[in-house]
Amino acid sequence: MEVIHIKDVCKKVGLCRTMIFEMCRDASSDFPRPISLSPSGKRKGFIKSEIENWLEKRVAERDRAA
Repeated sequence: MEVIHIKDVCKKVGLCRTMIFEMCRDASSDFPRPISLSPSGKRKGFIKSEIENWLEKRVAERDRAA
């Protein structure tokens, strides 16, 4: 399992950090939630495979709509 930082998530999905964290807070969003990496919970990371699966789902939705 690989954990990636928010800046890498931003590059991978093409969205800014604000938009990503807004989607994480939105209960109706299926965007993967970050995990806490520090005891204080301030340092967060994302599971790389979950981000990749989310992107694959977006591609599949696009292809179904075409």
